Amino acid sequence: MKRLGLLRISISVWASALCAINIWAEEDGIKLGGMQFHPFVSGEITQDSNVFQTPDAESDVYAEASVGARLKRDTDSIHFDSSAWYSRREYCEYTAKDANRWGLAGVLRSESDKTFGVLLFDGRQVDDYDLAPVFGSVPSGFAGTVDAAFDRTSSSDPRRIFNALAGGGYKLGDKVSVMGGYKFYAVNYYEPGSSLEGWIENALGVEVSSEMTDKAVVFMNGQFGAQSGDGAPYGKEADLLTLRLGIKNNLTDKSTLRLALGATHYVTDKENYFEPSFELSGLWNSTERLTVFVFGRNEVQPVGDGVDVQMTARASTGVNFVLNRAISMVLSGSLVNDRYLDDTLLPDGSYGKPVGTTLIGTYRINVTPVKRLDLFGQIEATDAKQDLAGDYTRLRLSAGLGYAF
Repeated sequence: MKRLGLLRISISVWASALCAINIWAEEDGIKLGGMQFHPFVSGEITQDSNVFQTPDAESDVYAEASVGARLKRDTDSIHFDSSAWYSRREYCEYTAKDANRWGLAGVLRSESDKTFGVLLFDGRQVDDYDLAPVFGSVPSGFAGTVDAAFDRTSSSDPRRIFNALAGGGYKLGDKVSVMGGYKFYAVNYYEPGSSLEGWIENALGVEVSSEMTDKAVVFMNGQFGAQSGDGAPYGKEADLLTLRLGIKNNLTDKSTLRLALGATHYVTDKENYFEPSFELSGLWNSTERLTVFVFGRNEVQPVGDGVDVQMTARASTGVNFVLNRAISMVLSGSLVNDRYLDDTLLPDGSYGKPVGTTLIGTYRINVTPVKRLDLFGQIEATDAKQDLAGDYTRLRLSAGLGYAF
Protein backbone atom coordinates (compact mmCIF):
# COMPACT_ATOMS: atom_id res chain seq x y z
CA MET A 1 0.00 0.00 0.00
CA LYS A 2 2.88 2.34 0.71
CA ARG A 3 4.16 1.94 -2.85
CA LEU A 4 0.73 2.50 -4.40
CA GLY A 5 0.23 5.59 -2.26
CA LEU A 6 3.55 7.04 -3.34
CA LEU A 7 2.80 6.23 -6.96
CA ARG A 8 -0.57 8.00 -6.83
CA ILE A 9 0.99 11.06 -5.22
CA SER A 10 3.73 11.15 -7.86
CA ILE A 11 1.25 10.82 -10.72
CA SER A 12 -0.78 13.66 -9.26
CA VAL A 13 2.25 15.96 -9.55
CA TRP A 14 3.39 14.60 -12.96
CA ALA A 15 6.51 13.22 -11.20
CA SER A 16 9.57 12.81 -13.39
CA ALA A 17 13.36 12.67 -13.48
CA LEU A 18 13.53 16.43 -13.64
CA CYS A 19 16.93 18.07 -13.25
CA ALA A 20 16.57 21.10 -11.00
CA ILE A 21 18.61 23.33 -13.30
CA ASN A 22 15.77 23.28 -15.82
CA ILE A 23 13.20 24.75 -13.45
CA TRP A 24 15.10 27.73 -12.06
CA ALA A 25 13.62 31.01 -13.26
CA GLU A 26 16.63 33.27 -13.62
CA GLU A 27 14.76 36.59 -13.49
CA ASP A 28 12.58 35.72 -10.48
CA GLY A 29 13.35 34.34 -7.05
CA ILE A 30 13.44 35.88 -3.60
CA LYS A 31 15.73 38.89 -3.08
CA LEU A 32 18.21 38.42 -0.23
CA GLY A 33 20.26 41.58 -0.17
CA GLY A 34 22.10 41.60 -3.48
CA MET A 35 21.44 37.87 -4.10
CA GLN A 36 18.66 35.87 -5.70
CA PHE A 37 17.25 32.88 -3.81
CA HIS A 38 15.36 30.21 -5.79
CA PRO A 39 13.68 27.40 -3.79
CA PHE A 40 12.28 24.60 -5.95
CA VAL A 41 10.36 21.35 -5.75
CA SER A 42 9.90 18.62 -8.36
CA GLY A 43 8.52 15.15 -8.72
CA GLU A 44 8.96 12.23 -11.08
CA ILE A 45 7.64 8.89 -12.20
CA THR A 46 9.60 6.55 -14.47
CA GLN A 47 8.99 3.17 -16.05
CA ASP A 48 12.39 1.40 -16.20
CA SER A 49 12.57 -1.75 -18.36
CA ASN A 50 15.90 -2.88 -16.84
CA VAL A 51 16.29 -1.76 -13.25
CA PHE A 52 19.55 -3.65 -12.56
CA GLN A 53 21.07 -3.11 -16.04
CA THR A 54 21.64 -6.83 -16.64
CA PRO A 55 21.03 -9.25 -19.58
CA ASP A 56 17.96 -10.77 -17.86
CA ALA A 57 16.10 -7.49 -17.57
CA GLU A 58 13.79 -6.85 -14.60
CA SER A 59 11.36 -3.94 -15.01
CA ASP A 60 9.82 -1.68 -12.38
CA VAL A 61 8.32 1.76 -11.82
CA TYR A 62 9.97 4.26 -9.50
CA ALA A 63 8.86 7.61 -8.12
CA GLU A 64 11.11 10.41 -7.01
CA ALA A 65 10.50 13.67 -5.18
CA SER A 66 13.11 16.44 -4.95
CA VAL A 67 13.49 19.67 -3.03
CA GLY A 68 16.28 22.21 -3.12
CA ALA A 69 17.38 25.79 -3.57
CA ARG A 70 19.75 27.94 -5.57
CA LEU A 71 21.51 31.10 -4.37
CA LYS A 72 23.30 33.37 -6.86
CA ARG A 73 24.72 36.83 -7.40
CA ASP A 74 26.14 38.55 -10.49
CA THR A 75 27.99 41.86 -10.72
CA ASP A 76 30.35 43.33 -13.31
CA SER A 77 33.33 41.64 -11.64
CA ILE A 78 31.96 38.77 -9.50
CA HIS A 79 29.85 35.74 -10.31
CA PHE A 80 28.58 33.53 -7.47
CA ASP A 81 26.25 30.56 -7.96
CA SER A 82 25.40 27.77 -5.53
CA SER A 83 22.81 25.04 -5.12
CA ALA A 84 21.70 22.28 -2.77
CA TRP A 85 19.15 19.53 -3.40
CA TYR A 86 17.80 16.34 -1.85
CA SER A 87 15.70 13.64 -3.46
CA ARG A 88 14.11 10.37 -2.43
CA ARG A 89 13.59 7.62 -4.99
CA GLU A 90 11.36 4.62 -4.23
CA TYR A 91 10.56 1.59 -6.38
CA CYS A 92 7.22 -0.19 -6.47
CA GLU A 93 8.66 -3.74 -6.45
CA TYR A 94 12.46 -3.76 -6.06
CA THR A 95 12.63 -1.81 -2.81
CA ALA A 96 16.32 -2.66 -2.38
CA LYS A 97 16.95 -0.02 -5.05
CA ASP A 98 15.32 2.74 -2.97
CA ALA A 99 17.79 5.59 -2.60
CA ASN A 100 18.42 8.93 -0.94
CA ARG A 101 20.28 11.29 -3.24
CA TRP A 102 21.70 14.74 -2.57
CA GLY A 103 23.97 17.37 -4.03
CA LEU A 104 25.77 20.50 -2.86
CA ALA A 105 27.69 22.77 -5.21
CA GLY A 106 29.03 26.28 -5.59
CA VAL A 107 31.24 28.39 -7.84
CA LEU A 108 32.81 31.80 -7.23
CA ARG A 109 34.50 33.68 -10.07
CA SER A 110 36.05 37.15 -10.09
CA GLU A 111 37.57 38.90 -13.07
CA SER A 112 39.09 42.14 -14.28
CA ASP A 113 40.49 43.27 -17.62
CA LYS A 114 43.59 41.06 -17.33
CA THR A 115 43.01 38.60 -14.51
CA PHE A 116 40.45 36.09 -13.25
CA GLY A 117 40.15 33.68 -10.33
CA VAL A 118 37.76 30.81 -9.71
CA LEU A 119 36.82 28.51 -6.81
CA LEU A 120 34.50 25.53 -7.32
CA PHE A 121 33.12 22.76 -5.13
CA ASP A 122 30.72 19.98 -6.05
CA GLY A 123 29.66 17.05 -3.85
CA ARG A 124 26.85 14.58 -4.44
CA GLN A 125 25.49 11.15 -3.52
CA VAL A 126 24.08 9.26 -6.49
CA ASP A 127 23.51 5.74 -7.77
CA ASP A 128 22.91 6.45 -11.46
CA TYR A 129 23.77 9.18 -13.95
CA ASP A 130 20.76 11.31 -13.02
CA LEU A 131 21.65 14.64 -11.43
CA ALA A 132 25.29 13.54 -11.36
CA PRO A 133 27.24 16.05 -13.52
CA VAL A 134 29.79 18.45 -12.15
CA PHE A 135 28.10 21.72 -11.24
CA GLY A 136 27.46 23.89 -14.29
CA SER A 137 29.08 21.53 -16.78
CA VAL A 138 25.99 20.58 -18.79
CA PRO A 139 24.91 23.46 -21.07
CA SER A 140 21.58 25.09 -20.31
CA GLY A 141 18.72 23.26 -21.98
CA PHE A 142 20.50 19.88 -22.14
CA ALA A 143 20.42 18.89 -18.45
CA GLY A 144 18.90 15.48 -17.88
CA THR A 145 19.66 14.27 -21.41
CA VAL A 146 23.48 14.06 -21.69
CA ASP A 147 24.44 13.51 -18.04
CA ALA A 148 26.27 10.22 -18.66
CA ALA A 149 29.00 11.98 -20.62
CA PHE A 150 29.95 14.12 -17.60
CA ASP A 151 30.30 11.31 -15.05
CA ARG A 152 33.78 9.78 -14.68
CA THR A 153 32.38 6.64 -13.02
CA SER A 154 30.34 4.33 -15.23
CA SER A 155 29.14 2.08 -12.42
CA SER A 156 25.60 2.40 -11.05
CA ASP A 157 26.84 1.42 -7.58
CA PRO A 158 25.79 3.95 -4.90
CA ARG A 159 28.65 6.40 -4.50
CA ARG A 160 29.64 9.81 -3.22
CA ILE A 161 31.63 12.04 -5.55
CA PHE A 162 33.52 15.21 -4.69
CA ASN A 163 35.13 17.77 -7.01
CA ALA A 164 37.02 20.91 -6.09
CA LEU A 165 38.96 23.44 -8.16
CA ALA A 166 41.00 26.55 -7.40
CA GLY A 167 42.59 28.46 -10.25
CA GLY A 168 43.24 31.72 -11.99
CA GLY A 169 44.58 33.34 -15.10
CA TYR A 170 46.45 36.39 -16.36
CA LYS A 171 46.65 38.07 -19.75
CA LEU A 172 50.33 38.76 -20.41
CA GLY A 173 49.77 40.99 -23.43
CA ASP A 174 47.36 41.67 -26.22
CA LYS A 175 47.49 38.07 -27.47
CA VAL A 176 49.06 35.76 -24.86
CA SER A 177 47.34 34.41 -21.73
CA VAL A 178 48.30 31.92 -19.05
CA MET A 179 46.15 30.15 -16.47
CA GLY A 180 46.66 27.42 -13.92
CA GLY A 181 45.06 25.69 -11.00
CA TYR A 182 44.67 22.80 -8.59
CA LYS A 183 41.97 20.12 -8.97
CA PHE A 184 40.71 17.52 -6.49
CA TYR A 185 38.48 14.53 -7.30
CA ALA A 186 37.30 11.70 -5.05
CA VAL A 187 34.83 8.83 -5.35
CA ASN A 188 33.68 6.67 -2.43
CA TYR A 189 31.57 3.51 -2.93
CA TYR A 190 29.89 3.50 0.46
CA GLU A 191 27.32 0.70 0.07
CA PRO A 192 28.18 -2.47 2.09
CA GLY A 193 29.02 -5.35 -0.21
CA SER A 194 30.13 -3.20 -3.14
CA SER A 195 32.88 -4.82 -5.19
CA LEU A 196 34.47 -1.42 -5.84
CA GLU A 197 36.79 0.69 -3.70
CA GLY A 198 37.12 4.46 -3.72
CA TRP A 199 40.07 6.52 -4.91
CA ILE A 200 41.17 10.17 -5.03
CA GLU A 201 43.03 12.35 -7.51
CA ASN A 202 45.11 15.48 -6.86
CA ALA A 203 46.27 17.37 -9.94
CA LEU A 204 47.99 20.58 -10.99
CA GLY A 205 47.44 22.06 -14.43
CA VAL A 206 48.57 24.97 -16.59
CA GLU A 207 47.49 26.30 -19.98
CA VAL A 208 49.13 28.88 -22.25
CA SER A 209 47.16 30.36 -25.15
CA SER A 210 47.86 32.77 -27.98
CA GLU A 211 45.42 34.58 -30.26
CA MET A 212 46.06 33.87 -33.94
CA THR A 213 43.10 35.86 -35.29
CA ASP A 214 40.16 37.73 -33.82
CA LYS A 215 38.29 34.43 -33.47
CA ALA A 216 40.94 31.69 -33.33
CA VAL A 217 43.23 30.86 -30.38
CA VAL A 218 45.87 28.11 -30.16
CA PHE A 219 46.76 26.70 -26.77
CA MET A 220 48.88 24.10 -25.00
CA ASN A 221 47.99 22.62 -21.64
CA GLY A 222 49.52 20.14 -19.25
CA GLN A 223 48.38 18.31 -16.14
CA PHE A 224 50.36 16.41 -13.54
CA GLY A 225 48.45 14.36 -11.01
CA ALA A 226 48.51 11.51 -8.53
CA GLN A 227 45.76 8.94 -7.85
CA SER A 228 45.66 7.00 -4.58
CA GLY A 229 43.37 5.05 -2.27
CA ASP A 230 42.17 1.46 -1.85
CA GLY A 231 40.74 1.45 -5.38
CA ALA A 232 43.97 2.68 -6.97
CA PRO A 233 46.32 0.16 -8.64
CA TYR A 234 47.71 -2.23 -6.05
CA GLY A 235 46.21 -0.05 -3.32
CA LYS A 236 49.05 2.43 -3.70
CA GLU A 237 49.57 5.44 -5.95
CA ALA A 238 49.57 6.10 -9.68
CA ASP A 239 51.10 9.19 -11.31
CA LEU A 240 49.94 10.75 -14.55
CA LEU A 241 51.19 13.42 -16.94
CA THR A 242 48.96 14.70 -19.75
CA LEU A 243 50.02 17.14 -22.50
CA ARG A 244 47.69 18.48 -25.21
CA LEU A 245 47.86 20.97 -28.08
CA GLY A 246 44.65 22.51 -29.30
CA ILE A 247 42.64 25.29 -30.87
CA LYS A 248 39.56 27.15 -29.72
CA ASN A 249 37.40 29.28 -31.94
CA ASN A 250 34.68 31.80 -31.20
CA LEU A 251 32.54 31.20 -34.26
CA THR A 252 30.09 33.92 -33.19
CA ASP A 253 29.37 35.85 -30.01
CA LYS A 254 27.35 32.87 -28.75
CA SER A 255 29.04 29.92 -30.45
CA THR A 256 32.35 28.31 -29.46
CA LEU A 257 34.42 25.26 -30.35
CA ARG A 258 37.41 23.83 -28.46
CA LEU A 259 39.50 20.82 -29.54
CA ALA A 260 42.81 19.50 -28.16
CA LEU A 261 44.84 16.34 -28.85
CA GLY A 262 47.78 14.88 -26.98
CA ALA A 263 48.95 11.98 -24.84
CA THR A 264 48.93 10.73 -21.25
CA HIS A 265 51.81 8.97 -19.48
CA TYR A 266 50.36 6.89 -16.62
CA VAL A 267 52.68 5.13 -14.14
CA THR A 268 51.70 2.58 -11.48
CA ASP A 269 53.89 0.62 -9.05
CA LYS A 270 54.28 -2.15 -11.65
CA GLU A 271 53.38 -0.74 -15.09
CA ASN A 272 53.50 2.40 -17.19
CA TYR A 273 51.31 3.33 -20.15
CA PHE A 274 51.29 5.86 -23.01
CA GLU A 275 47.76 6.56 -24.23
CA PRO A 276 46.26 9.16 -26.60
CA SER A 277 44.34 12.00 -24.97
CA PHE A 278 41.68 14.37 -26.29
CA GLU A 279 39.15 16.98 -25.21
CA LEU A 280 36.30 18.47 -27.23
CA SER A 281 33.55 20.94 -26.43
CA GLY A 282 31.34 23.09 -28.58
CA LEU A 283 28.12 25.04 -28.52
CA TRP A 284 26.56 26.44 -31.70
CA ASN A 285 23.56 28.75 -31.60
CA SER A 286 22.68 28.56 -35.28
CA THR A 287 19.46 30.53 -34.74
CA GLU A 288 17.50 31.89 -31.79
CA ARG A 289 15.54 28.64 -31.80
CA LEU A 290 18.22 26.01 -32.54
CA THR A 291 21.26 25.10 -30.40
CA VAL A 292 23.75 22.31 -31.15
CA PHE A 293 26.02 20.92 -28.44
CA VAL A 294 29.03 18.56 -28.57
CA PHE A 295 31.33 17.28 -25.82
CA GLY A 296 34.02 14.62 -25.43
CA ARG A 297 37.06 13.65 -23.34
CA ASN A 298 39.10 10.66 -22.19
CA GLU A 299 41.36 9.86 -19.25
CA VAL A 300 43.18 7.00 -17.55
CA GLN A 301 41.89 6.11 -14.09
CA PRO A 302 41.49 3.18 -11.66
CA VAL A 303 38.75 0.62 -12.23
CA GLY A 304 38.18 0.59 -8.47
CA ASP A 305 39.15 -3.03 -7.77
CA GLY A 306 42.56 -2.10 -6.34
CA VAL A 307 44.44 -3.66 -9.28
CA ASP A 308 43.28 -2.66 -12.76
CA VAL A 309 43.29 0.63 -14.63
CA GLN A 310 41.21 1.66 -17.62
CA MET A 311 40.94 4.26 -20.34
CA THR A 312 37.56 5.95 -20.04
CA ALA A 313 36.08 7.90 -22.95
CA ARG A 314 32.91 9.97 -22.82
CA ALA A 315 31.18 11.77 -25.70
CA SER A 316 27.82 13.38 -26.29
CA THR A 317 25.99 15.55 -28.79
CA GLY A 318 22.53 17.02 -28.92
CA VAL A 319 20.14 19.46 -30.56
CA ASN A 320 17.80 21.76 -28.64
CA PHE A 321 14.92 23.22 -30.66
CA VAL A 322 12.70 25.94 -29.18
CA LEU A 323 9.31 25.73 -30.85
CA ASN A 324 7.86 28.73 -29.03
CA ARG A 325 7.95 30.37 -25.58
CA ALA A 326 6.19 27.39 -24.01
CA ILE A 327 7.65 24.33 -25.77
CA SER A 328 11.18 23.09 -26.46
CA MET A 329 12.57 19.72 -27.51
CA VAL A 330 15.94 17.98 -27.11
CA LEU A 331 17.34 15.08 -29.13
CA SER A 332 20.69 13.76 -27.88
CA GLY A 333 23.08 10.83 -28.01
CA SER A 334 25.86 9.80 -25.61
CA LEU A 335 28.72 7.29 -25.66
CA VAL A 336 30.38 5.76 -22.58
CA ASN A 337 33.43 3.57 -23.26
CA ASP A 338 35.68 1.87 -20.68
CA ARG A 339 38.70 -0.17 -21.85
CA TYR A 340 41.01 -2.10 -19.49
CA LEU A 341 44.71 -1.51 -20.15
CA ASP A 342 45.85 -4.92 -18.81
CA ASP A 343 44.76 -8.50 -19.43
CA THR A 344 42.06 -9.59 -16.99
CA LEU A 345 40.24 -12.87 -16.41
CA LEU A 346 37.08 -12.92 -18.55
CA PRO A 347 33.82 -14.80 -17.78
CA ASP A 348 34.71 -17.53 -20.30
CA GLY A 349 37.96 -18.32 -18.45
CA SER A 350 40.28 -16.63 -20.95
CA TYR A 351 42.37 -13.49 -20.45
CA GLY A 352 41.95 -10.26 -22.36
CA LYS A 353 41.45 -6.52 -22.12
CA PRO A 354 37.69 -6.20 -21.51
CA VAL A 355 35.74 -3.33 -23.01
CA GLY A 356 32.40 -1.87 -22.04
CA THR A 357 30.55 0.38 -24.50
CA THR A 358 27.22 2.03 -23.76
CA LEU A 359 25.13 4.05 -26.24
CA ILE A 360 22.33 6.23 -24.91
CA GLY A 361 19.75 8.05 -27.02
CA THR A 362 17.32 10.54 -25.49
CA TYR A 363 14.30 12.52 -26.65
CA ARG A 364 12.83 15.11 -24.29
CA ILE A 365 10.02 17.64 -24.54
CA ASN A 366 9.79 20.54 -22.09
CA VAL A 367 6.54 22.47 -21.63
CA THR A 368 6.12 25.68 -19.62
CA PRO A 369 2.37 26.36 -19.52
CA VAL A 370 2.76 29.16 -16.96
CA LYS A 371 5.74 31.04 -15.62
CA ARG A 372 7.96 29.05 -13.18
CA LEU A 373 6.13 25.77 -13.82
CA ASP A 374 7.87 23.23 -16.04
CA LEU A 375 6.51 19.91 -17.31
CA PHE A 376 8.41 17.37 -19.34
CA GLY A 377 8.31 13.92 -20.87
CA GLN A 378 11.38 11.89 -21.77
CA ILE A 379 12.28 8.69 -23.60
CA GLU A 380 15.75 7.21 -22.99
CA ALA A 381 17.01 4.11 -24.81
CA THR A 382 20.27 2.36 -23.84
CA ASP A 383 22.27 -0.36 -25.60
CA ALA A 384 25.29 -1.73 -23.71
CA LYS A 385 27.98 -4.20 -24.81
CA GLN A 386 30.04 -5.40 -21.83
CA ASP A 387 32.73 -8.07 -21.85
CA LEU A 388 32.58 -8.53 -18.07
CA ALA A 389 28.98 -7.96 -17.02
CA GLY A 390 27.06 -9.04 -20.14
CA ASP A 391 25.16 -7.10 -22.78
CA TYR A 392 21.86 -5.43 -22.00
CA THR A 393 19.26 -2.98 -23.32
CA ARG A 394 17.18 -0.52 -21.34
CA LEU A 395 14.22 1.79 -21.97
CA ARG A 396 13.12 4.46 -19.52
CA LEU A 397 9.91 6.48 -19.97
CA SER A 398 9.53 9.51 -17.71
CA ALA A 399 7.10 12.36 -17.17
CA GLY A 400 7.02 15.07 -14.55
CA LEU A 401 6.96 18.64 -13.34
CA GLY A 402 8.85 21.13 -11.23
CA TYR A 403 8.11 24.52 -9.71
CA ALA A 404 10.63 27.22 -8.80
CA PHE A 405 9.88 30.27 -6.69
